Amino acid sequence: MILLEVVARRYAVGSFLDRFPHLKPKKGEPPFRFDRPLIEFFLKTTQGVILNRERKRIGVLPDDTREVTRRKPVDDPLIFDPQDLNWKLYHPKIPTGERDSDLNFSVRRSDILPEHITAQTIFETTTKVFMLLEEAWKRLGCRLVDFKIEYGIDTEGNLLIADVIDNDAWRLRTQNWEELSKQRFRDGENMETIGELYQYVAELSRRLKL
Repeated sequence: MILLEVVARRYAVGSFLDRFPHLKPKKGEPPFRFDRPLIEFFLKTTQGVILNRERKRIGVLPDDTREVTRRKPVDDPLIFDPQDLNWKLYHPKIPTGERDSDLNFSVRRSDILPEHITAQTIFETTTKVFMLLEEAWKRLGCRLVDFKIEYGIDTEGNLLIADVIDNDAWRLRTQNWEELSKQRFRDGENMETIGELYQYVAELSRRLKL
């Protein structure tokens, strides 16, 4: 596995709006739509610990300034520019430009990506997969809002999507903006309703034509 989470966004929703609050829609308006899917890279960490591709510890991120009741390191920081040789890390939920957004930490791209894999390849693959699924859902009357995927390398060195893309990994909404995915669970919906919702999406998924 490559220690990245890659997010594709068609609409500005969720934690993205923490970083770009000026894109929050006014009441009754739909979310801001990107002309092309916006692709973002996040470095996978656990308790702030940064590992390289050999799974050796190479650093620890600072405590999260948003945590006011306990000390907790920042996790899964945003990679400011994945094309750079050195990946500068930013807080995933603080607007770029604010004082605590820059984590004052960077990692070498070569510490995370295998030598023969480029950030551009991951970017292009993510875009293609998103647009393929987006069109398939559109035919069923649904909007693919965003998704998160992870990548890995097989025994022959090929780049593979090494993650399940399902109702826990995407935001899916109807044409009328009704939420169909895990966000309903995050919002505290009762489990019976969530179970019925997931069953409905599973049935729709069987009708997807890629």
